[in-house]
Amino acid sequence: MQQSEGISVGVVGHGHAITPLIHRLVELGVRVHATADTIDDYVALRSAGAIPHRFEDMPAVAAKVDLLISTSFARHLGATVVARLPESAIIIDLAGPPGSVDFETSRRLGRHPIWAPAIEGNLEASWPLIAAEIEAMAADNRRQPRCSK
Repeated sequence: MQQSEGISVGVVGHGHAITPLIHRLVELGVRVHATADTIDDYVALRSAGAIPHRFEDMPAVAAKVDLLISTSFARHLGATVVARLPESAIIIDLAGPPGSVDFETSRRLGRHPIWAPAIEGNLEASWPLIAAEIEAMAADNRRQPRCSK
């Protein structure tokens, strides 16, 4: 794996379901911004090495991430968040049907959404896709998706 410093990843999700994902991202050396719904979530994210944010703050956070990962359809990512993402940002939607990202708006704004729902909520199965995107960003700085759906 290439050195991943300088890459920022946003994770929208909730609770302990995203903890293993956060740990793996931190191990890669990326800066992780993640949503926290409760004080316990905030503390857990800080302990894991992530920077916690309220979901309401995601439009401002989006402006500084290279990769945005959404894990729950309980938090819809619409134009308010997507429009603030850098043009080179990639969005990976891991939420099951119907997804959690406004794909039409994302594409219209020139973003690169990928829908890859985690099977039975198993985020671990999605790790190869996430790792490949981060590796591509670190290796060639093109920030173009390796695959899309």
